[in-house]
Amino acid sequence: METVVLQNSAILDCTGRDPYPRGTLIVADKRIQAVGPMDQVPVPREGRVIDLEGRTIMPGLIDTHAHVALMGGHMDGFEAEYPG
Repeated sequence: METVVLQNSAILDCTGRDPYPRGTLIVADKRIQAVGPMDQVPVPREGRVIDLEGRTIMPGLIDTHAHVALMGGHMDGFEAEYPG
């Protein structure tokens, strides 16, 4: 299992706290193992270190835009085949 260490990046955790301006994020076994300021997160010896040179890390965004119902619209017979 590879351990990846992302360093030297602003990290937004979206909790309302201020971002870590120079943070470290450690991923092992496809899970975040540690996150915090660079000077407070120990880097594992086996970790592959990637310097992000001041870029920003933030949680993934998900597009939840959907049209569950079409009020008064026409859907080319869909409503006849799937009423209600």
